[in-house]
Amino acid sequence: MILARREPDAAHLSRVALLVHALIHDLAAWMAGVEGPVTPGSNPSYRLDGVAALPSPRERLRRYVDPSILRAWSPAIAEWRALGHGYRPRFERRLQVHLSTNGGGPRAELLLRDQSTIESPDGVWWKPDRTWRLVVGFDGALDRIASIELRPDEPERSARPPR
Repeated sequence: MILARREPDAAHLSRVALLVHALIHDLAAWMAGVEGPVTPGSNPSYRLDGVAALPSPRERLRRYVDPSILRAWSPAIAEWRALGHGYRPRFERRLQVHLSTNGGGPRAELLLRDQSTIESPDGVWWKPDRTWRLVVGFDGALDRIASIELRPDEPERSARPPR
């Protein structure tokens, strides 16, 4: 299938950027086990009305991510948290928005350079240095994230301590 591309208008760009920014923030907070509302002081770019005040990142995600995605992620994140991994997210990102004209909703492609720190329960840390391609599909009204695909964009360059 070939998708025709057109330049998104400013309102589409703004809404997509808000949703993608919130997705990255809330998913990282859920993985890290960070609870509490998102305040302008903690993240000035997080501007989803009625969502930022919610204390749970999972509850915030429920407001704008398709429930089937959260159901699929929940077991993996629960296991991650139960194993006691620590997570300090750090990303560099570049966002490109492509709007399809074939009746589907808009989608955003985002390159994330992951420089987060992961700590295992035994205190061994790992700092992946990898670029990921995140493709986010939206419903036609840009109210919800309808699909998410994450895949490596380049090989990993890990920074691990000597054992």
